[in-house]
Amino acid sequence: MLRRSLAVIFQPCARQPQARFMSAGRLELRALDGTPQSLERARLYMMELQPKQLMLESCMQRRVIAERAAAARAATAAGTENLQQGSTAATIPLSHADAINLVHGGIRGRDLVELVKEAEHIGAQVYMVDRPYHETQNLVAKRLVLHPRELLAFARHSLLVLTSGGRATNEVPCPAGVQDVLGRAREQLMAAEVQRRWVRGTDALLLCTSERLSGLQNLLGEADTTPLGADAAAEGKPKATRIWPISLVLIYVLLPGYGSIFIAWRVYRWIAASLASLSTTPSLPVPQHATSS
Repeated sequence: MLRRSLAVIFQPCARQPQARFMSAGRLELRALDGTPQSLERARLYMMELQPKQLMLESCMQRRVIAERAAAARAATAAGTENLQQGSTAATIPLSHADAINLVHGGIRGRDLVELVKEAEHIGAQVYMVDRPYHETQNLVAKRLVLHPRELLAFARHSLLVLTSGGRATNEVPCPAGVQDVLGRAREQLMAAEVQRRWVRGTDALLLCTSERLSGLQNLLGEADTTPLGADAAAEGKPKATRIWPISLVLIYVLLPGYGSIFIAWRVYRWIAASLASLSTTPSLPVPQHATSS
């Protein structure tokens, strides 16, 4: 049974004790909370476990963006000799990849780059098991177009997440419908991708965010009840088209903007016509006696 060979460890890396595993053919699940301590414990665990496969909650698009940002930071830091790591992190603005990960979910860009380097050092194959973030954006945009009441709440939630670094999300929770797209749907897709990628009989390590930990643990723990062909069904499911972000901008930004401009133009024309009619009003005739005198 797959359940017997599937060993899912679901404590975050920042809290779990280090342990040596002697058996092979296991899938370990660990969570990152975005802190340097969590990243360091994940790196130490990778060195101890020596997995043959490393699976990360991210996509190739975000990996490319994160690696480009890391290369830019390295080039900038190369010209500064006495710049410490802590001051560097404080002065560097939020990257594109980190903004995506904070709003849509996923491992931080810096953590991703460090984990990939460590995997290459130990000779592990690296797999990105999350769906492309463009597809997630499309699905979120589709949800907001069809449910406009959730737009303002999601905008406030995203702004708070970005400004607080993901630490104050309870003040303005994400709408339930959008959370289902960003949470449960992604967990199901990642669990199916892990099952497809994992080579049975080898040690594999799945690193995810703490928000996705419980859902992935439940899905992977129930992997033996998944019917055959579920992976193919997930792959054959039609993906959201790129028209939804365009529709979102068109409906809630461009149309109101053009509508306001049109109304302002009509009001201007009415005022101009009124002023023109007043200026062309014929004056009263001058009396004849006043003219003769």
